[in-house]
Amino acid sequence: MTVLAILGLLAASALSAQQPSQQDACRLEGRILHHTTGQPIRKATVTLIGAAGQRQSWAATSGDGGGFLFENIPPGRYQLAAERNGFVRQSYGARAGSPVGTPITLDTGQRMEGLEFKLTPQAVIVGKVVDEEGEPVTGSQIMVLRQGAYQRTGGGRMAPSGGQASNDLGEFRVANLAPGRYIVSATSRGGMFRGRRAIRASSEGPEERQVTTYYPGVTNAASATAIEVAPGQEVPGILIQIRKAQVFHVSGRLSGVGENPSRSFRISLMPRTRFASPFGRGGGFGVVQPDGTFDIQGVQAGSYDLCVFRMIQGRQPMAARVPVVVSGANVEGLLVPVGAPLVLTGTVKMENSEEITGMRGNIMLRPSEGFAMNNASANVQADGTFRMESVGRDKYSLTFFRLPDGTFVRSARMGNLEVLDKGLDLTLVEVAPPIEIVLSTKGGMVDGTVVVDGQPAPGRPVTLIPEPMRPDRPDLFKTANTDQSGAFSFSAIAPGEYTLYAWEENIDDSLFDPDFIKLFSDKGKRVTVRENGQSGAQLTVVKDER
Repeated sequence: MTVLAILGLLAASALSAQQPSQQDACRLEGRILHHTTGQPIRKATVTLIGAAGQRQSWAATSGDGGGFLFENIPPGRYQLAAERNGFVRQSYGARAGSPVGTPITLDTGQRMEGLEFKLTPQAVIVGKVVDEEGEPVTGSQIMVLRQGAYQRTGGGRMAPSGGQASNDLGEFRVANLAPGRYIVSATSRGGMFRGRRAIRASSEGPEERQVTTYYPGVTNAASATAIEVAPGQEVPGILIQIRKAQVFHVSGRLSGVGENPSRSFRISLMPRTRFASPFGRGGGFGVVQPDGTFDIQGVQAGSYDLCVFRMIQGRQPMAARVPVVVSGANVEGLLVPVGAPLVLTGTVKMENSEEITGMRGNIMLRPSEGFAMNNASANVQADGTFRMESVGRDKYSLTFFRLPDGTFVRSARMGNLEVLDKGLDLTLVEVAPPIEIVLSTKGGMVDGTVVVDGQPAPGRPVTLIPEPMRPDRPDLFKTANTDQSGAFSFSAIAPGEYTLYAWEENIDDSLFDPDFIKLFSDKGKRVTVRENGQSGAQLTVVKDER
């Protein structure tokens, strides 16, 4: 069941929510049209989703003329989404490659009519995978990665957009693609399962094996040829010839893991990068033997994190992380200490003893280095307490979600140490002291508009980035999409200096990358945020003109 279908099921529960008065109620009426032909589309599922804080959704189905109607809707900000077989699932006004569309703002009693939502017919990439002798490669894993507009400047993580295994003839067909530029990779069955022995080129030479290969036949994603796909287009004849390359072993032993760790731990090599795509670059996973030893095979040269995951009741929290550099030779004899998991507790409260009804939120630990995955997190209870189980011994920054409306994080202290700014180092901690997080309601507001050629620009991503850059403070980075009039707004912002940018497309995690943001430092607008203050700016869309 798709996300939109699930949201549609929530419509019944929305009916039981508090209904607006007849005078305040809003109405939204529009049509679903074919992006290319402009013809009406019937039987499309249309969902109206309330913004954060509203938590309501309504579902409708387009009629013979493509029309849909939502009535008795409370005023507020909404996302409108639609899906139909043969078309790309999308949000209203979404820019290419972005899952988030243009917010729709409904004022009290507003009747919005004549809205047109154009669905894009899905595109398809069709091809074949062969080996170096031209023979079909059966069961290779195909991955299609969308290349963003800012990829050529080094920013924007490539996002997976689809994939499948090649059939018995080596053929593949990946559908449901939005228009854009894509990188296609193929990983042979042997490349996916590191337990198999790599193939030696000779009895004395280095080991070789088939490695992840990008169209048309290169082993580095940066050298791949991007495939341009138009709406509804089927692109045939994509031939990927799987390559071989020198590969190596990374082996060693886990310590401090008790008896028979093969049942309780797994390990993997992840590319040691925060901003580039982690998909398909020479790492892999290995099996932990009963005596704690491991041997990861088929590893290409590069810098990695050796990550140890503890398997606990369906969860796989990080237990250890060790940097590993593979360069021209096997890496052997690694000793990876795995300490007992930590329990992290704490409280969230308001400054100056302010009271708030029903404290809520989510606290997450984000590794300070390397690619983040399986992050430890905990929900804040109504009394402000939280408890995080099975926390690995690593260095982290704190990330916050769903905090009470109108608040920002003023401080976070572990004992006498301010960890909000300096980070949380749990590498040598035996027992983690509790954390006290203090919220404030004295944040500032930043709003404005985005224009292109002097006209309002709806659906553009806007980022608010602290000055100087603070990748260790993800809570200070804010993103929003402009609404139908090109307007944006940020509230409850911690006082300080910031720069505003408006982008043509979503830039994902690159907003945390100082090197990427530096490329566009002259394109943003500086703003000063003061306690309970308000700042504004008119922005133009940043374009890569290189």
